[in-house]
Amino acid sequence: MELLITTDVFSFEPAGGAGTVLFETARRLVGRGHGCTVICRRRSDLPEDGTVKGVRFLTYAAPDGDTGRLFWEGWRQTRRLARLASARGRTEAVWFHHPFPGEALRRLPEYASLPWLYTYHSPWHIEYLARRRPLAEPAPADIALPRSN
Repeated sequence: MELLITTDVFSFEPAGGAGTVLFETARRLVGRGHGCTVICRRRSDLPEDGTVKGVRFLTYAAPDGDTGRLFWEGWRQTRRLARLASARGRTEAVWFHHPFPGEALRRLPEYASLPWLYTYHSPWHIEYLARRRPLAEPAPADIALPRSN
């Protein structure tokens, strides 16, 4: 099976949980004979178009500027690179790790009939809010984790 995998950003250094899940799962799928192409925003440790341990990467540079421009460009580049990947071989399923890149493809007719998988890693918007607070300051109730009994 040929999988098209999308995520917002990926890097090996620094490694993150979502990226580790994505890469290690894709690497093992390749080891079982599947094809995996990852589309994401590029950091310095990724090729623009290349293969790392059998996993193909098609990446784009992040634009400087505001968040809106970053999301719009990510949407546009994800669509462009997905079409490039499909032109090189048949895409049989789409697996997305962040909602924005996946949503960019979900609305395209050529991907509408394919099987889709979404891996929910975390409520990233809440993580960003929590990171803005000093460590000594308690998080407000709407972003605090419940205590386990």
